[in-house]
Amino acid sequence: MLRNLAISDLFSTFATEIKKTTSLTFKRYSMSTTSTIYVKVRKEDKGKTLKCDLSKVSLNLNNSFRIKVEEIEHKITPITLDKDYIRIYVHRNGDVDGVGYELLTNYDYKKILNLILLGDESDIVDVCTPYVGRTDYAEEWEDVKPMTMYDVEQDEMFTYLLDDDDKWHVAEGMGEFELVNDLLED
Repeated sequence: MLRNLAISDLFSTFATEIKKTTSLTFKRYSMSTTSTIYVKVRKEDKGKTLKCDLSKVSLNLNNSFRIKVEEIEHKITPITLDKDYIRIYVHRNGDVDGVGYELLTNYDYKKILNLILLGDESDIVDVCTPYVGRTDYAEEWEDVKPMTMYDVEQDEMFTYLLDDDDKWHVAEGMGEFELVNDLLED
């Protein structure tokens, strides 16, 4: 039975089986499933140099990384939007029910572009947990800053894309892109 399940379904199936036999409950988002988020840079933003506006990001300051706003402000630098896409890596909750749902319900072009300017994230579900603000293990901005790219590369478990149509698309692995909205309706 488990051979035919997608990775994103494996945890859900496991949790369901555990619930049948025990009194354990699972938080909705608890799986470390990697993803990348790409945004097609709009013509009016191409060539601009932008920096994340932290006042517009809901940060997770109550976590094991001991993230500090001062650390973020000290490290992040403006990013020049010189290519067709800008991307970040997200370590946790990358499946459609996690990152996909979060993007679909809470992020339009301006809001996701601002988040991406914050660099790679541990998680973005409910609140953002950026690597750049960590004080438990100092991340260098050069290692976690967003990347500008000419093409979309599908190199994580899930790849999200906000393209010219202003709709969120997702591909699992090297699969075809599908609309996030369509997958959440199932």
